[in-house]
Amino acid sequence: MVSRIERLREIGRAGREIAVEAVYLAQRIDTRQLEAERLASTPLLVDAGREGLCVLFRYGVVVFLNVTPAERTGFISAVEPLLTERFEKPVSDRLVLTIEAIDADRVRGGVVVCPDIDIERVQVIADALAKSVALIHYEETASSAFEDVEPLAFNLERTGRTPRSARGLAKRIGSILMTLTRTVGRVEAADKPEVLWEHPELDSLHARLSDELELVERHRALERKLDVMSNAARSLLDLRLHAQSLRVEWYIVLLILVEIVIALYELSR
Repeated sequence: MVSRIERLREIGRAGREIAVEAVYLAQRIDTRQLEAERLASTPLLVDAGREGLCVLFRYGVVVFLNVTPAERTGFISAVEPLLTERFEKPVSDRLVLTIEAIDADRVRGGVVVCPDIDIERVQVIADALAKSVALIHYEETASSAFEDVEPLAFNLERTGRTPRSARGLAKRIGSILMTLTRTVGRVEAADKPEVLWEHPELDSLHARLSDELELVERHRALERKLDVMSNAARSLLDLRLHAQSLRVEWYIVLLILVEIVIALYELSR
């Protein structure tokens, strides 16, 4: 029986393109509970559809190779019970894989050109594309949060007043820090995949993919944006808490004045 890798090799050598698509489905996938034959692990590689492959990442991304839209929909439905906090509108990203008689792997304009295809190359390509689609999701999340913080800063500049809801600011800070934790801790967008430890010859392919998808630059830009928003939210929260503390101090002063007035009134009688 022809393996899926051999079938992909045949397709590529016949001059046909192999579609590679990553979909960010949920916050987490419980890959341990997946009942399927495992072709490789870290990341998990399994069969999908009639002639395709699927690479699953625990931080919620699934990468499909040579899988039709109908087969992709069926696979996602099958893994639905393994998803935690599934997104209403999953984001996706894609590359095209081809095989040519060249000396080394190349990446140009969203097309990955390899002299051959094997499990390790599939894992490296899937890892880079999965990180790219995760960055797309968090870039959109950060932009949305930035749009919330910007009016608060504008209102502070215009009126000198902070929002009344300190609890709302605290929730924004928590959301921003959670985004940063998930990006750095789970996705590890700036780190190399583990497969390179055993296959250092694929390091150049990973470097080319990282440059093509701008993984390091986008990760750093996201961190800078998160730092700015986090500092802004903290500053607004500190101002709000300071205003509340000052209000309490005035209440105490008023109570003391009332007690003095009452005492003077008693003495005058």
